[in-house]
Amino acid sequence: MIAIRKWRLYDYWLTLAALLLGAIGVVLIRSATLLESSASLDVIKQSIFLCAGVVLLAIAPKLNYRWLGSLAWVIYGGAVLMLAAVLVAGVSIGGSQRWFLIGPLSLQPSEFAKIALIVVLAHYFSAGPHRVEDIRYFFGSMVITAVPAFLVYREPDLGTTLMFLGIWGAMVFMAGVPLRYLIGVGLGLLAAVFLQLIRIREYMWDRVVTFLDPSADPFGAGYNVLQARISVGAGELWGRGLFQGSQTQLQYLRVQHKDFVFAVLAEELGFVGSSLVLALFILLLMRATIVATNARDHFGQNIAVGVTTVIFLQTFVNVGMVIELLPVTGIPLPFLSYGGSALITMFIGIALLQSIAVHSRAKSYAMPPVFRVPARARLRVLPWKTHSAEDNARS
Repeated sequence: MIAIRKWRLYDYWLTLAALLLGAIGVVLIRSATLLESSASLDVIKQSIFLCAGVVLLAIAPKLNYRWLGSLAWVIYGGAVLMLAAVLVAGVSIGGSQRWFLIGPLSLQPSEFAKIALIVVLAHYFSAGPHRVEDIRYFFGSMVITAVPAFLVYREPDLGTTLMFLGIWGAMVFMAGVPLRYLIGVGLGLLAAVFLQLIRIREYMWDRVVTFLDPSADPFGAGYNVLQARISVGAGELWGRGLFQGSQTQLQYLRVQHKDFVFAVLAEELGFVGSSLVLALFILLLMRATIVATNARDHFGQNIAVGVTTVIFLQTFVNVGMVIELLPVTGIPLPFLSYGGSALITMFIGIALLQSIAVHSRAKSYAMPPVFRVPARARLRVLPWKTHSAEDNARS
C-alpha cells in the first residue's frame, strides 16, 4: 500500500520531460557525428547513460532523500578530493585538465561536484535556518562554495566555476540571508572581476573579445560563434530536416554535439523544433518548481532549489551562447549535449526531485494538469515564512 501511494505521488510529467529531452539528445548527437568514425560509439555511450538515467528515475521513489543529510559532508569531501586529484592525475584535453579516463569512458568530477555542493549547502542551511542572519554563518557558506569553485577554476573551467557561484547565490537567497550581505558580496565580486581583468587568462580574454565582435577573428576564436549563427539562421521555420543540415553534416561547426548541440537542433528542426524543445525545458522547470514549493522540510526544498537552479542556468547560458546573447563558456545543454558525466548528473538531480516529491504530503503529484500549478503549490519555506512548530515536529 505504501509503494502504491509513492507511485501516486510520483511526478510523471517531470520524468516524461527529462526522458524526452534525453532521447532527443541521442538523436541530435547521432546527426552531429554522422560522418565521424566514432559516431556509433558516441551514440552507444550516450544511450547507455540515458538507460542508466531511466534506472535512477525508476528507483527514485524507493529512496528517501533525507538520508543524504547524514552523508552530506562525506559526499562533499569526496567531491573535493576528486577535484584535487584530477588536477594531478587527470587527462588534459584542449588545454583543460578536467577528466579521468576509465577504459573507453571519461569521468568529469566537476559535474558530480554540482550535486555534492547542492547537498552540502542544503544540509548547511537546513541545520540552522534561524542563524541565517549571522554573518559568520553566511561566510561559512561562501567558504564551502569557494573550495570546489577554486579547484574547478584551476582546471581551468570558468563556466562551471560560475555555475557553482550561481548555485550558491540561489540557495543563500532562498535560505533568507539578509539582502545587504548579498549586495556586499556582489560589489566584492565586481571588484574581483576588475582586478582579474589585469591578469586574465588568454583563452578567457579571447571569449570576451569574441562575444563583442566574433568577426574580429573569424577563423580563430570567433569561428564557432559565426558558424553557430549561420546554423541557427539556416534552419528558418521548419528546419532543413533531420540529418539534412549542411552546416551540421559538413561539420563546419566544431564540437557541435557538445556545447553547440542547440545549433544542430535549430538548423535541422528549425524554429518550430527548437521551440518545442524549449517548451520541454519549461515544463521540466515548472514541475521542478512545484516539487520545491511542496517540499516537506528545509532540506528537501533547498535541494530542489539547487537542482532547479542548475537546470535553468545551464539551459539559459548554453542557448544564450549559441544565439550570441552571452559569451561562449563551455556549459553543456542539459540532457542534450554529449557527455556521460553531465547526463548522469542531470538524472541524479531529477531523481532527487522525484524522491522529494514522493515523500512530501502534497497530493498534487498524481498526474496533475500540465500547466496548472496546484493551489497548495506555494512556498512553505520562504525567507520570510518558515514552518510552524507543528510542521517541523512532523518533519
